[in-house]
Amino acid sequence: MLKVYLKLFFLTAGLFFLAAFFGNLATMPLKLSAVDAAVKGALFGILMSAVLGTLHIVRVRGKAGGNDAGDIYSTTQVRELTSRLPCDRVLTLMGHYLKEVAGFSVTLTDHTAGRLEARTGLSLASTFGSKVTVSVRKAEDGSTAVTIISKPLLFSILADYGESLKIAGEAAAFLQGSEQG
Repeated sequence: MLKVYLKLFFLTAGLFFLAAFFGNLATMPLKLSAVDAAVKGALFGILMSAVLGTLHIVRVRGKAGGNDAGDIYSTTQVRELTSRLPCDRVLTLMGHYLKEVAGFSVTLTDHTAGRLEARTGLSLASTFGSKVTVSVRKAEDGSTAVTIISKPLLFSILADYGESLKIAGEAAAFLQGSEQG
């Protein structure tokens, strides 16, 4: 949880420092400009990390539904599970789920490599979109090992407010429910 605040602080404080520093250079001496920009950057970083970090943590906890196993605050969520279904059937099911149920666009389906990729469109209303990768392989015991990775479309997103957690969890739940039904 502390990582969320620290990442947000250093990014926002650093960017604000640079903007303030170069903006001050025209009107202040170098040393005074650096000190002024450092103070303003630190204050801005504290404010932004407090607001955005807390919002991210509260929304993630709400989407986690009491399940706090693993790093629920990370923007990259990984679910590893096993299935009794064959690899091709798992990829077909996950492709159907991502396209028809979750509304993703499937960008790659490779049954030979056991890989499926899907993404949402770029959206300014949420976290700029998400990408999901499903990898399957035959396990030693004859079952199918499935790895579901959900992350924001843009690598620079520091807080996704639980979107990746929700997507990975729902995809894993769909696969587990498909085995029983």
